[in-house]
Amino acid sequence: MNNMTRDLSWKAVSWIARVFISFWIALIFFHSPGVNGYWPAEYHDMVTGKAYRPFVTRALMPWTIRTVVAATPEKAKTAIAEGLEHSWYVNKELHWKPYYYEYLVGYLLSVFCLVAFSLVCRSFWRSFLTPPHPYGEMFSIVALLGLPLLFKYYSYIYDFPTLFLYTLCLLLLARRNWVMYFPVFFLSCVNKETAILLPVVFALYYIVHHRDDRHIYWLFLTGQVVLAVLVRGGIAFLYRDNPGSALESHFLYHNLPLLTVPPSVETSVTWLLLITVVLHQWWTKPWLLRVAVSMLVPLLSLCLFFGSLDELRDYYEVYAPALMLGAISFLRLLGYAIRTLTPSTPSSVGRIRAAADAPPEDPDGISVS
Repeated sequence: MNNMTRDLSWKAVSWIARVFISFWIALIFFHSPGVNGYWPAEYHDMVTGKAYRPFVTRALMPWTIRTVVAATPEKAKTAIAEGLEHSWYVNKELHWKPYYYEYLVGYLLSVFCLVAFSLVCRSFWRSFLTPPHPYGEMFSIVALLGLPLLFKYYSYIYDFPTLFLYTLCLLLLARRNWVMYFPVFFLSCVNKETAILLPVVFALYYIVHHRDDRHIYWLFLTGQVVLAVLVRGGIAFLYRDNPGSALESHFLYHNLPLLTVPPSVETSVTWLLLITVVLHQWWTKPWLLRVAVSMLVPLLSLCLFFGSLDELRDYYEVYAPALMLGAISFLRLLGYAIRTLTPSTPSSVGRIRAAADAPPEDPDGISVS
């Protein structure tokens, strides 16, 4: 009974911490750097579909906000807006006027994405590593606390959905839950074009396959690529008349000057330590995590020409896998026996399948099988 009470208390504390931290991080996100710092992607223009390309094509969050706002009764929207209007913080710090309810919906959806991302991180740990307690809960909280360190320049309302949906796709891919994977992959494609990296992860993770599985492998791989092309092509066609271009070029005026300035000693040492921790005992760590982190190579290539190399939010797709690889090394260096539950090599689909079909050690995680 005491153990059960202790477990319930621990879960209650972790849930309270998860929700509180999510509200706090979303508030930082909306306040500083804020969602209105970059004029081609102003919050209201994103929600109404009037923003510049390519930002307006990252449509999942704007469409969801617009749907919720349209479905809310006018009296409720008016009452909420009047209540927020009298808040000094909302007006002077967050600058939500005059779209109070529109901003509130976006803020609450951002909180939801953060809580969901934390839960996915907890399930991530329980699917890949053992023991699950208390490390899974701790990892899910640390994953949230690390996010403000990645905020720089501007905030975009599709950032947290990217973080949540992409990480969830990795988890579902690991569990071979195709019934859920493809709908979530569809939403990821609607949200941002970098979802096209997921078929690459799938291809590399299942690169060794039995003869009987070959047709399924190519069918699923082709299906993902076709779905991504259709979704992204359809959204691009829908917003073809919006100003802007399919991609923004940042190489000459931002990245090239950045690369010509040597980094400080502190920055160099920090990145060297982080890379060392992630790569420590590299070959003993879960194969899928290593494949997922390798997507940093195409992300860096894209950011070199079409993004900002020093804007860490551009690498949300590899955030959770990289953090978990680092956490494994950190705990092992401290002497904790952290073992992997999934293959560390692409030796056979049979081993990957067995790991995916194995029941989780703790049934309290998100069900993905």
